[in-house]
Amino acid sequence: MHGLELLKKGAIWRIGRGTDVKIWRHAWIPRGFELKPAGRKRPCRLKWVSELIDEESRRWKIDVLTRYFHQHDVEVIKKIKIPWRSSEDFVAWHFEKSGYFTVRSAYRLGVSLRDIDSNLGSSSSHPDGSRPVWKKFWSLPIPHKVRIFAWKLIHGGLATKANKFRRKLEPTATCSICGSGEEMEFHAVMCCPHAKSLRDAMRSCWPIPGEKELGLTGPEWLLNVINTSDPDAAAQLILILWRAWFVRNKWVHEGRWINGKTSAEFLSSYWDSLSVIRQGEANDSKGKRPMVVTTIRSIERKPKVSSTWTKPNAGWVKINVDGAFMEGSEDAGIGVVIRDSSGSVLLTAWKHVSDAGSAEEVEALACKEGLTLAAEWVTLPSILESDCANVVRFLSLPERQGSPSSFTIQEALEEAAKLPRVEFHHVGRELNSVAHSLAQLARRLNHSAVWRNRFPFCVEQLVARDVNPSVN
Repeated sequence: MHGLELLKKGAIWRIGRGTDVKIWRHAWIPRGFELKPAGRKRPCRLKWVSELIDEESRRWKIDVLTRYFHQHDVEVIKKIKIPWRSSEDFVAWHFEKSGYFTVRSAYRLGVSLRDIDSNLGSSSSHPDGSRPVWKKFWSLPIPHKVRIFAWKLIHGGLATKANKFRRKLEPTATCSICGSGEEMEFHAVMCCPHAKSLRDAMRSCWPIPGEKELGLTGPEWLLNVINTSDPDAAAQLILILWRAWFVRNKWVHEGRWINGKTSAEFLSSYWDSLSVIRQGEANDSKGKRPMVVTTIRSIERKPKVSSTWTKPNAGWVKINVDGAFMEGSEDAGIGVVIRDSSGSVLLTAWKHVSDAGSAEEVEALACKEGLTLAAEWVTLPSILESDCANVVRFLSLPERQGSPSSFTIQEALEEAAKLPRVEFHHVGRELNSVAHSLAQLARRLNHSAVWRNRFPFCVEQLVARDVNPSVN
């Protein structure tokens, strides 16, 4: 799949008014690969998404959703936040957090759609097209040079005679060792007699997959084997393939033949050494272990980053916000604390959020709430601090995003426009501890409140420590 068809697979409507989006024809449900409703429970004459929205409350009509949609669709639709002000629907790219199309995400999508049938594609929990099998591959307990070899093998990048023949660098593609077939990657490390005999020899001591599981199932056959094997077995198989390629290179380039017994002994010893290193035990009979472990440090000195909350300048206030969201739970919380240049608390707030869709969405709601409260009660130049880098970037460059939180970002910027001046800063979690605790409080107690010039007892110590880091 490529071109326009691939583009259609990744395009999604963001719901503002819902008047431009057809319920059953358009892609508008943000999840995995199936962006359209799964079907209707009963005959339905509704046509536009706007007919599913209550205009007065700006919420979904749950009774209508339940009547016509399957339950798994209802659960996802409920998490789509409807903007309070009627806004234009627009098309975004589903497979990037920013909502903007990139060639990288389109490539991932194309590969994932191609591989879904072979159980290698991304799941609904990886809608960006990333594949968990690659994470497993890069974490295998083998040296980096062996991983690079395996990566080249998967992508057809080894210097086989077939690849050289295709580039007119060899007069023939026939295997130099057995002379019985075209030397492609699979032949060189799997089908050639010396590679088979090495696997047979190692199978007596290593639990590598059987020959039936090692067939050529496609260009990424090795990934398929890794995906279905435990990490140690997959690592041992890759080491055998790597050794077979090493033996082949020694014969082709140096005319030196290494027999199978030597290779088997090398692999057994090599794996034992890797196991010892992993366990942190040094079986160092030859005295080759370094006496001192040295670390090479960068010559360039990095700027020192403050590890404590800092007060704003005189005449300014600082708004710290945070969101608390747990994957798999529909409940979330947001926390807000506003302080002046002396560190005095002007306002604390916490709010329970229902039907939360993602952590990023909750963080955007927290920013909107913080700016709304500042515009209502403070009206001074403000610094908004959040530990969510994406949301801070979206607020700073709103024209370059079409994320699921885009309408919330727009509403937050409308509130920011009511203040004399606003700066958006990204900070680490350790500098945002008060807002984080308030967000956890809201999620834990299912409660919302706004307090002026005071704060709950549970954050008293955190507030004191922000102003005076020496407080224990």
